[in-house]
Amino acid sequence: MDFPLRLVSPCRLRFVAWMTLWLVAWGALGSHPAQPSRAWDERPALSPVKPWPSEIGARFVQDYGQDAFHSLPQTWSAIQDEQGVLYVANDAGLLAYDGARWQLIALPNRATARSLAVGADGRVYLGAENDFGYLAGAPDGAAQLVSLVERLPPDKRRFGSVWRSWATPAGIFFQTYRYLFHLVGDAIHIHEPDGRVARDDFVWSHWVNGTLYVHQRHVGLLKLGGDETLRLASGGAQFAERRVCALLPFDETRLLAVTRDSGLWLYAPETGVAETLPLAPQLAKAPDINHACWLADGRLAIATDLFGVILCDRQGRVLEVIGRRDGLGSPSVHWVYSDRQGGLWAAHRNGVAHIEACAPLSYFDEARGLEGRVFALHRHAGRLYAGTLAGLFELTNEESAPPVVGQARFRRVPGIESDCWHMATDGSDMLVATGDGVYAVTPRSDAAPQIRKLDIDDRAYTLHADPTQLGRLYVGGRNGLIRLTRRGADWKVEAPVFGVRDEIRSIVVTTEGLWCGTMYQGAWLIPIASLRRAPPSDATQAIRIDESVGLPTQRETFVARVDDQALLATQRGAYVFDPRQRALTPAEKLPMFREAPVFRLSQDAAGNVWYSQDFDRRGVLRPGDNHQLWADTRALRLPPACLLRAIFCEPDGVVWLGGDKGLFRYDANAPPIDRGAGQALIRRVTAGDGQTLLGGFGPAPPAARVIPYAANRLRCEAALTSFPRESQHRFRFKLDGADREWSAWAAEPVKEYTNLLEGDYTLRVEAEDLYGRVSAAAPVRIRVLPPWYRTWWAYALAVLLAGGGALGGVRLRERALVQRTLALERIVAERTAEIALQRDEILDSIRYAERIQKSILPSPEVLQRRLPEHFILYAPRDIVSGDFYWAQPAGAATLLVVADCTGHGVPGAFMSLISNDLLNQIVIGRGIHDPARILDELHAGIVTALSQGQGGADRVEDGLDAGVLWLDAAGRRARYAGARRPLYHARRGTLTEIKGDLASVGGTRRREHRYAEHALALESGDMLYLTTDGFADQVDRDGKKYGARRLKAFLSEIAEQPLSEQAAALRAQVGAGRLRDDVTIVSVRLPSG
Repeated sequence: MDFPLRLVSPCRLRFVAWMTLWLVAWGALGSHPAQPSRAWDERPALSPVKPWPSEIGARFVQDYGQDAFHSLPQTWSAIQDEQGVLYVANDAGLLAYDGARWQLIALPNRATARSLAVGADGRVYLGAENDFGYLAGAPDGAAQLVSLVERLPPDKRRFGSVWRSWATPAGIFFQTYRYLFHLVGDAIHIHEPDGRVARDDFVWSHWVNGTLYVHQRHVGLLKLGGDETLRLASGGAQFAERRVCALLPFDETRLLAVTRDSGLWLYAPETGVAETLPLAPQLAKAPDINHACWLADGRLAIATDLFGVILCDRQGRVLEVIGRRDGLGSPSVHWVYSDRQGGLWAAHRNGVAHIEACAPLSYFDEARGLEGRVFALHRHAGRLYAGTLAGLFELTNEESAPPVVGQARFRRVPGIESDCWHMATDGSDMLVATGDGVYAVTPRSDAAPQIRKLDIDDRAYTLHADPTQLGRLYVGGRNGLIRLTRRGADWKVEAPVFGVRDEIRSIVVTTEGLWCGTMYQGAWLIPIASLRRAPPSDATQAIRIDESVGLPTQRETFVARVDDQALLATQRGAYVFDPRQRALTPAEKLPMFREAPVFRLSQDAAGNVWYSQDFDRRGVLRPGDNHQLWADTRALRLPPACLLRAIFCEPDGVVWLGGDKGLFRYDANAPPIDRGAGQALIRRVTAGDGQTLLGGFGPAPPAARVIPYAANRLRCEAALTSFPRESQHRFRFKLDGADREWSAWAAEPVKEYTNLLEGDYTLRVEAEDLYGRVSAAAPVRIRVLPPWYRTWWAYALAVLLAGGGALGGVRLRERALVQRTLALERIVAERTAEIALQRDEILDSIRYAERIQKSILPSPEVLQRRLPEHFILYAPRDIVSGDFYWAQPAGAATLLVVADCTGHGVPGAFMSLISNDLLNQIVIGRGIHDPARILDELHAGIVTALSQGQGGADRVEDGLDAGVLWLDAAGRRARYAGARRPLYHARRGTLTEIKGDLASVGGTRRREHRYAEHALALESGDMLYLTTDGFADQVDRDGKKYGARRLKAFLSEIAEQPLSEQAAALRAQVGAGRLRDDVTIVSVRLPSG
């Protein structure tokens, strides 16, 4: 893989030294006093040194060293300001990084910066060698340190390094070994250790839960009171020899104390009780801990001197260790910081690194033992295997000494050196399709796996089990389809079978049969019945799918199974083949791929479809409302130019993605960390004369920056404070007053403007991160002064000269303009009155139409006699409605229809009148009572009435969605048919959806369709709901679409309530605001008895 990071093996001498320390510490474990039990450690104690097996690969690490920021390498701490700019304390001063460029802010006397803090006012505070203060803007707009040391007495100004800085509501604290400085307003309170037993006693300080704690060597943990007095905290003496390098909130009553060489402790400030975490002793074996912080996903990141960064869970169990071989520039880490977007920054001896510790994505490449491009992935007997062009590899965990966790690594499976294309399981064997045939791999727990080569000498690309017989598999090879049948320990080989002789690259099985995708000749289908009964030599059983049935291209057809349906992925879209009709149609599930290339598809257990289109387009399609898939392009942030050739979805939500740049592991179970896009910034603006209009520190000033006409050129430098993969950021610029449109998106964060005319301009910048999220920078106002000959006084002189001659003409025209204006006002008043009259007449006509429409609806008295327990919610969006409901006795039963006609208002009302008349003809006139047949006849009637399907410029293709219910309340029976509308059936708290057909009523159809009918057995108290889509299309108080899923949940919740309460609850959900659609709900409860 071509990443900007390299994994390097650790130093052997350091490893030997660590092993010695670990053995000594292990022998001392037995002398530790027993700790009181707690609810969270009631499980058996685990070995403090046992590594935890993991399949997580390498984390994405971007290390920044001297080559990046051109300064001394060692860094000490890091923090972000309100704009998202990262500040890093460095041996040469203060580094600032905005995502586009590094800047060194030199300190007085070239002091080393040590600690950082950001106040509530956004000010950045800095502690350095014999100096401390805050950052402010210099006259040129750059940042500079405003020192506060001059406020100290002269004898207190040589205090050494400020190791910790804290910006708190109680003031700003700067802590050195000798003093604790407390800045409150303009005053600085100075605290010194009392009764010091050593020269430098204040080791570290911590601000947590509104209290400042200071660790004093040989004394313990102190806390600062409101009276500016440092006192020993309750139980603080037990930390006298345990140096607390980080103190973090843990729960409501306890803090997590991370010590330099004594592991992790839970400390209760109120009671003074401190106890080690039950699994934390393994961290006690990691000496020289420097700092720790909580990650965005709730894990703990620990900075160490020897092992880089250790990641733990809340119980202290070591999960990952990120060191030099993972891309970290040095294993000696001084500080860890979790940024706004969930990234982890590690300040270390050779620079600073950004670690995507919370990302769901990790990877394996040659540094992790995986060689070659990945073409196949499979799990067999609990082990993951990867097939590459270099052979077969198995995922294992390496051995390691604590606290280092054994890395997940791949190792070669001996005996298979050829290119591996696919794998499948048959019993205890795993069959591997390779370039020189098929191998059977039998794993063994106590030895290397047993490898047997089958009697196939041809290249094999894919395998799949026969769905009709155990012990039988089909192999896709270079010269066609091969059938393997187990005979004891051997395999019978038959080739080619069913007359398929094309090069087969993929095979899937659905209920319709065995589908084969070929390299050059489209696809094949062998029906299930043929697999069961037909002899393999019968070439008439296979169905070819090629250009003759509409396949746009026969080259590289990949078959995939999605929702038990075979999809044919091609370079020009995804398609579905109907073997009964011998017809090929675009895949309705994947409209986003119409005419677009589709290279690989795979569906996971949650219904998500993972896809790869080409080298830069890949992602996941997630199920949405109405079971439609939507493209989530933000889930995968793989390196550019990475073609995925194998996608393997596991039942636990882990997805493996293999390709040209190794193997990627995506864990869908990882907690989502999405804190939005970073902040786009205009960092620097310079004029043509070199004048700096904006220096990059702080927000853009509200006043316009002024430049002379001679310097009418601008150079703008932008940035985006989003740190994962900064190279994938894109920018665009717009200068209001000069540009009509935004510039094209580009990776270069610089834009220049030349030959600007005088006037006011506003510079705007937008930035896009690798997820496609766009952030806008605060605009910068710029004014270009005119040249002297276009100044106001030059124009004033010209106006005075021309004004005298024009004055007379103006007065002559003035009278004519006044008279014309009066005439126009009279005409406008007359036309306005005419328009108002016409509007009133139209509204009167529509209101009368409303009366006509309501008159055709079933009368409440008739409905009450037939259905004693029912209610109707009928709310048109406009005066007249496109929704209507209809009822008619059908013997002892009752026919109910709820329909949603195309359109709203008058067009929808016309369609409802036509449909109502047709229903009367069908049911009353012709005596048809079957719901499905009623829909069929209604469709035919609308097609005839509107002359649909006859062509012409004035043709109308309108129709309706409808549900037809035949209900025998006394007999507890019902039949239902729907045209794009469901029936909801509620019984004892459970809501069942009876879906309607996907075809609407009316409109031209490509092929004949008959509606399906569903029979229901009912019980007393059952609720039936007929609805249009209007209720689900409404928006709630938060502006979000209500949706069918929430409607079903709401109906299930209220189904047991009295009908009057149900009706009131539904009306309350609709609300009194403007409706987005007509709303109709008809509900019936079956009477008891």
